[in-house]
Amino acid sequence: MFQIKKEKAVTLIALVVTLVILIILAAVSINMVLGDQGIFKKAQEGANVMHDAEVNIQLAFNSITDEMDKIIQGSSTQNPELRQDIPNAPEQIDGMTPIKFTEPTDSQMGTYQETNWDDNTWYDYSQSKWANTQSEDGSMWVWIPRYAYKITYTNSENKSEGGTIEVKFLEGTSDNYYENGELKTAKRQTSVDETVDTTSDFYVHPAFTNETSIGFANRRLG
Repeated sequence: MFQIKKEKAVTLIALVVTLVILIILAAVSINMVLGDQGIFKKAQEGANVMHDAEVNIQLAFNSITDEMDKIIQGSSTQNPELRQDIPNAPEQIDGMTPIKFTEPTDSQMGTYQETNWDDNTWYDYSQSKWANTQSEDGSMWVWIPRYAYKITYTNSENKSEGGTIEVKFLEGTSDNYYENGELKTAKRQTSVDETVDTTSDFYVHPAFTNETSIGFANRRLG
């Protein structure tokens, strides 16, 4: 009888010790997982670091993209002179065939040859080489990009003495152009009685305006 009680007592002590050990281990485990230096805390800090890194990378990417766009458009505030008027490219039209001319020489007449729409030597606006085409009936045409113009006369009082004409190519179907990197808008005649002074401002050429509402006045100061 004594022996049995002793074994039960030992077993109870062992159980208590085991429970204490388990409680200590549980506390240590909980602290490792949920404590200030725990796994969850470290994981959260790591996630925050990754998020901040992604945000910084995206901001850097956006900044680079913006600068590239500025350079491509030529409107960088540090290099405003990069922005130039870019003439509208010719549109492909069914029944039209691009053609290129050769300049005449002392011994040979000028000729022309057919080419294709993808020929990158077909035209070059920077060299005043215009985009010419030929229709199926043999008629020849030239693509003229939309532009605004201003006239500077040699003699402002006697305009018959001649002068110079400045041209600014317009963007798309808008009246906008760039001058020294600054976006500007060309003027156009807006009423029948308006006096257009092409010596002071750039005006959209009448060929590129719809003047139905003003009776096709096409008036400018002569």
